[in-house]
Amino acid sequence: SRLALSVAQLRDMVQDPRLDAWEAEQKRKTGDGLTLMAYCLRWSPDGKKCMFHFGNHCVDRRRGEPRIMYILTANADLTNVHLAREQCEENKGVHWSYQPDSRHLIGYGFPQGRQELCLMEVGDDGTDYRPLSLTTHGGGHPSRHPTLPHLVLTDRYQGETDQIRLIDLREDRVVWALQEPEAVGTPEPGRNPSHVDNHPVFTRDGKGIWLNRMDARGLSQLVRMEIPEEVLRP
Repeated sequence: SRLALSVAQLRDMVQDPRLDAWEAEQKRKTGDGLTLMAYCLRWSPDGKKCMFHFGNHCVDRRRGEPRIMYILTANADLTNVHLAREQCEENKGVHWSYQPDSRHLIGYGFPQGRQELCLMEVGDDGTDYRPLSLTTHGGGHPSRHPTLPHLVLTDRYQGETDQIRLIDLREDRVVWALQEPEAVGTPEPGRNPSHVDNHPVFTRDGKGIWLNRMDARGLSQLVRMEIPEEVLRP
């Protein structure tokens, strides 16, 4: 019943002058402005803070808009908003999430001086941006195990095999992988009812994962799978 944060407010908060230039260029090309929204809010495990994304993640790429994505954090009541990361015009990496310590975020990005996409972390205040793994893993939706911090769960796209992967950061290698369907047919640009991101996440006890999948009828399902015990070693 009450608008907590508007797109106009978020534009002021990120203070990126490129937004005005991109807006003017978009109006010149299509007659309307950028497709901006706030989306994918996720809570810190302690429930005291949240993070969310601001940008044009679901825009139809045929519009020719630049990729726009800012990662913002705030108190649970949406006060004290911080810009944790700016990742505009980077072509890979998807949604970030909180780590179990309720102080750091995990996602994909590019370390300074490297061209390869890597698994990264950053403090929720925007400090201490650093790589967790220097191996390129495709750029998906990563999350960290609730009790075994060396394990990271993530996914990949474009029909690649083994797109759901469990990575052991100690050895920087995939220790468990599986393939689950994301689409029925060929998805069209923009938002599409025949596609769903797998978005794998750990169960609260860390013994399994939850994920989205598309079944043969073209309907999305929420699925739970158990992780093999042999990969859950301390």
